[in-house]
Amino acid sequence: MSAFRIKLYGLTDKDKISLKSMLKLANDLLTHEWQIVEEGKAELSIYSFDSDEGLSAWKQREEGLTALLTVKGNITEPVDIILKKPLRTTNFSEALNIVEDKIAARSQKKSVTPKAEKSKQAKTSSVFSSLSSGLSKYINGKKSPASDLPSLLLQIPDEIATPANTILDVELLKNWLDGLNYSDNNRVVAALLGNLIPLNRLAVANKVRLELLEIYRGAIHKILFARDIAAIKRDLYASTENLKAIKALNLAVEELAIGYKLIVNQLYLSGERPDTNKLFLTAINRTAEQLALQVLHAYQYYRSAPTSALYELHQFYLYCEASNTLDILTEAKDLPSTSSFYSLYTQIILISIAEPFSLDKFNVLRLFNLMKKFTKQVEISLLTDKQKNTTSDFLMTGHFCLNCASDHPPTAMAKTTVDVRKQSQTRLLNTQPVLLAIEDIFKRASQSASRGAFDLDIQLLKKIIPQLNTSYERKYQRLPSIHTRKINIANGIRDIHTCLKENHVNGAIEWSINNQGSGGIMASRNSDGCYDIHIGDFIGVFEQDLPVKLASIRWLNIDNNDSTHIGLELLPGHPTPVFCLADDNTEYPALLLPEDDDIKQPATLIAEKGIFSPKRLLKLKGDEEPYSVSIDKLINHTYNFEQFSFTIIKTK
Repeated sequence: MSAFRIKLYGLTDKDKISLKSMLKLANDLLTHEWQIVEEGKAELSIYSFDSDEGLSAWKQREEGLTALLTVKGNITEPVDIILKKPLRTTNFSEALNIVEDKIAARSQKKSVTPKAEKSKQAKTSSVFSSLSSGLSKYINGKKSPASDLPSLLLQIPDEIATPANTILDVELLKNWLDGLNYSDNNRVVAALLGNLIPLNRLAVANKVRLELLEIYRGAIHKILFARDIAAIKRDLYASTENLKAIKALNLAVEELAIGYKLIVNQLYLSGERPDTNKLFLTAINRTAEQLALQVLHAYQYYRSAPTSALYELHQFYLYCEASNTLDILTEAKDLPSTSSFYSLYTQIILISIAEPFSLDKFNVLRLFNLMKKFTKQVEISLLTDKQKNTTSDFLMTGHFCLNCASDHPPTAMAKTTVDVRKQSQTRLLNTQPVLLAIEDIFKRASQSASRGAFDLDIQLLKKIIPQLNTSYERKYQRLPSIHTRKINIANGIRDIHTCLKENHVNGAIEWSINNQGSGGIMASRNSDGCYDIHIGDFIGVFEQDLPVKLASIRWLNIDNNDSTHIGLELLPGHPTPVFCLADDNTEYPALLLPEDDDIKQPATLIAEKGIFSPKRLLKLKGDEEPYSVSIDKLINHTYNFEQFSFTIIKTK
């Protein structure tokens, strides 16, 4: 058996000597022989981006597995493996052993049975299984769930004994919906729930229930995805009324999911199979769609996924995997057309991995639509024995563990315990093909004459790549707070200015510090009274006997216990409250930050949006006489603040 080959690009002499020495020491730990070569093709290429040679070689790389030797995280290039320095012999050997599996898998992939033949085999197998299951039920004299498929434990309401007041005729329901006033979505959602909730508590024939649900689905999805200016304004300035509207719409999607789950559960308990019963598979795919949209709707408002939504999706994955129906679209004459389960499932899983709680609110839906392009590239498989047992902290980029027995999104394989990896319900989720597809988009965009059409998508994709390839590292490490520490947070320039000027924190909301580092803080509090915050908000952190800190919100989550958690990135400098005077002597509150030699930043002003304009003349008024300044350069901004440098205009 010939040795696998490794080529090195851009590494220092010290790193080359270290790797060669490590390869000799690791020989007894390897399951295949490896050697470092300088010429010809190689199964694995190791790069360093710290040199021009390494970067140049990376741009001209050929087909094969790639590794990056680095001390940094947050890698945005589509490498297969990240080898963190200092590298240890055990880590290096485990990396090579897993690479060996990848090489074997790629080789096997080239010689597999053609897709059509595989499909034929799967169909034959499922038909035989179905016949066997049917015969078993006939012999036993009673119906029960198919014994060769996993169990489904779905959350559904109990039926009610007395008839509920709801519409059960399809034409009557259509006419009733046509008569609703769609200029007021809140009332429409309330009216829909008034009929949908009773429907989900009644015993109704499956075909009738499906027809009714399809009508409700059209109305609810129209509201869910319609974003007029009024709705956007409501989302920007959260109010009690708007929060009720958010909860009501989420309840509508939840009830829609319950309706489809009732069909699934009835067919499941009667022993039907999704590979032979199209109504069953249609209901599964529709349920998956509503569960995914429930999770998406929560993410849009920085809320955790609803309890059990991800768990039920994971259950359906195992069920469809076992019944060979993951990739099947339903297109029967008397049934609605549905997307495949795999497409719906991987789309919401990609969003969950991409850390939606750090995205601007309106980017979550944009990213969801973007991820639809990459669902076919996601690979889900069983873990190999080596992947189950490896204990090293080297990083196979894009490798996640999908624990289908949990109610959580996938976690990076390097951060998943060996016990979880060994569970029968755990799967390996690989996003490496997605990263390669994203890289192709970047290449096409760079060569396109209409680059502007891609810019927003590219910025968003670049932001989430470290999450998708598992290389994301927090910019500042934070340590848990030993003692309970309280801080007051003032949101926005005006509130910070008032607290500084009047030397008290009245109006600033109290939070508890969870952890803190040199450049960041995580804090929590009950959600009452603090919903009107957004990613990018500029805030002031007031703590007794300490100077005020300025920060911006980089991460925001409202959990299912109604607690709000925020991650703050601290800005350097101690502010002085001043006023900017416009030409008409209108006063605008602002914060003056002194020059900072450490980060080579000149004195800056932080003001509300709309003040900045290059070369604009302003007067600054603090405790002393006003003086004139000319605005220079914009340094930082979000939707509610601008930070810019200025030059003092000397008086003659």
